[in-house]
Amino acid sequence: MVLFVLALSTTAFAARVSVTPTQIAVERAADTGGTRSFTQDIAPLVVRCCLSCHRVGGPGAYPLETAAQIKRVARTMLEVIDGRTMPPWLPVGGVAHRLERPSDEEISRVRAWVEAGAMIDPETRDVALAPRAADNASALAQWRIGEGWTIGATESRVMRSFQVVSDIERDLLIGGWRMAPDEPGLVSMTLIASGDASLARALDERDASVGFRFTGDLGVRPAASLAGFGVEGRFMLPEGFAMRVARGDALTFEMHADGRGRDESGAASIEALAPRTDGRGGALRLVEPLVVSAQGAARQTRDAARMVFEMPPLERDLDLAAIVVRPGPYGVKVLLTAEHAARTDAAQTLLRIDRYSVHLDRPYVVDPSVRLPRGTVLSLKVVSENETLAARSTPQAVLLVADAAVEVARAPVEVACHANASARLGVSGHAFLQDDATVLTADKRLRATALVPAAVFAEVMGYESEPRTGPTNAAGMSWFEAVDFANCLSERSGLRVAYAIEFPQRDGGRLVGGVVHRIDGDGWRLPEKGEWELLYAARPELTGVLWNWTFENEGDQRVVRGGCWADNPGTQGITTRSSVPPATRNELFGVRLVRNIADHAQQ
Repeated sequence: MVLFVLALSTTAFAARVSVTPTQIAVERAADTGGTRSFTQDIAPLVVRCCLSCHRVGGPGAYPLETAAQIKRVARTMLEVIDGRTMPPWLPVGGVAHRLERPSDEEISRVRAWVEAGAMIDPETRDVALAPRAADNASALAQWRIGEGWTIGATESRVMRSFQVVSDIERDLLIGGWRMAPDEPGLVSMTLIASGDASLARALDERDASVGFRFTGDLGVRPAASLAGFGVEGRFMLPEGFAMRVARGDALTFEMHADGRGRDESGAASIEALAPRTDGRGGALRLVEPLVVSAQGAARQTRDAARMVFEMPPLERDLDLAAIVVRPGPYGVKVLLTAEHAARTDAAQTLLRIDRYSVHLDRPYVVDPSVRLPRGTVLSLKVVSENETLAARSTPQAVLLVADAAVEVARAPVEVACHANASARLGVSGHAFLQDDATVLTADKRLRATALVPAAVFAEVMGYESEPRTGPTNAAGMSWFEAVDFANCLSERSGLRVAYAIEFPQRDGGRLVGGVVHRIDGDGWRLPEKGEWELLYAARPELTGVLWNWTFENEGDQRVVRGGCWADNPGTQGITTRSSVPPATRNELFGVRLVRNIADHAQQ
């Protein structure tokens, strides 16, 4: 049975995250060159290039989450980035998005810092660096794979494949994939294909001895969709693109790994993620695989160890969203180009790899997408280790493309709240809305509520917020629940809701995930950027009781403001803010709402 993922997480007390660790380091930095060098030169590089893998539970060999951890391996870190072996790096050119890479100047700064003794501020040695962006895409479904698979301590270039039959209740529009391995750092690259059950059987029959091998096979029997991820365990299509996995499809996972000195489990949970949308009514472009290989090639040539496949001109305009390259087990160099048949200008490089390694590979996102006009000729050039091995190779590239003339598939959108729309507010709700305040601005008026009480939350939502530290305020709700409460309160008050929710995911009545967009409704909503100061002026006595959810964001995270009773009193107030994942449920988080009213209204 498919497990629908509850996008719930826990966090430490908000008092610990009221400012970012980088801010702390800057504020406390002494005048010594070493400390300032770490804060200004080392920490930003680690956050940008290393922290996505080198974290507790991540695939990196050791964590780099604090200054003390970085200092401990400073010389090793310098060696691997100076030798260009880290971060993992394959493409040297093309339109595909490539991993962040340190510049020569940044490497020089690391070298200077290491040679000066790798100095850090003792007060910040154990303060965790904040990741640049949280991985909070909503999960639509989850599958367990690799149960019982053990990767040997000394095994090298291991490949195993697994198949599950999707028993989802409806077709899914998927924007990406994410893996949570039982033991991190084992699986370096995973490919995922979906199609009818005969797809996996056909692949198995072709390569029964070692499991499925997608290389060269998908051109014979194309999959309905294809994706995957590299060592970082995540892949997301560009905004507005999605792939479809149909009800009853078979999902095939090809996983590559290496032993790390001890026998470890290869089991993992694979999550299908909701697409990123542009906020205009859930419009999505469906991608399909376009295979460039010997099958279907208009012209195929081989010169010693070099093989070239040139495809017939495209018959329609296509938008390129991602590239999966499979040069075969013996491929060394890869060049994928696009050239218009009617033009004489140079071919456009889509992907270029000068030294291929399957354990550094991944599907490559093209963001923003690239238009491949009608008449474009795609060409794949692969150089193998020698002529004999080239003859045994079955290279291919798979382009994930959307038809430029086909506009949308509609994402599920929930505008109304989950509760009975005909229900009205009870005694607690009416009393709560009578105790509000009018906030005047230069161009409008806002109505602002007090902190939402626990009794009102339970009356409107049909369940109690939890966990909470007392019976008075509704504490413990996530940002998703705060948005859901605002919509439900609006409906029960006879107002137009302020939010539309795409891909809503619920655990019973509780909203646990989705893509939320602000729409033109006059109902209750979370304070937006710039409105918090107005609310503080209207009701300053409430700041410092609970952190307040807002509609501000920092990347994938949401902003809470004001501080709470657990914080140092000196840190509470109008300027206190933090950013946390929107699925966080914490006993220190609550909400108060606002809505716009006309200048003359007396509502």
